[in-house]
Amino acid sequence: MRPGSVAALALLVGWLALAALATHSPPPEAPAAPQTPGAGPRRDAAPPSSAALVALRDGRPIDLNAATLADLELLPGVGPKLAARIVEARAARGGAFGSIADLQAVSGIGPAKLERLSVAACVGATCAAAQRSSASTTESVLTK
Repeated sequence: MRPGSVAALALLVGWLALAALATHSPPPEAPAAPQTPGAGPRRDAAPPSSAALVALRDGRPIDLNAATLADLELLPGVGPKLAARIVEARAARGGAFGSIADLQAVSGIGPAKLERLSVAACVGATCAAAQRSSASTTESVLTK
């Protein structure tokens, strides 16, 4: 084969590929699924509170009685649906949990998940104790 014929052949193959692509129709787009509450990312949802973000940054637990829906989603193993069930259970109890163990009444929280949550969440007096403990630890580190 001569060099000129190789270039002509490459040009011909390129034109045939472009022609094939031009006649090919794109796949039909799937219809958008209706957005149901608690399913997938919510663009209109409020962001987590600064108090929850600061608590996590400082290694302190999040207060379940003060946590918003978005705050609860920061907890390990808690997604939008479980966070909504926690908020509903809190409201059913008059707006406050008495202890972390009260979470066992929420559908989807068993002993293993409760143990994981007890590290990252607190209720009432246990939150105040965790904050004091964190503050004293910070002070002792800074004064040394």
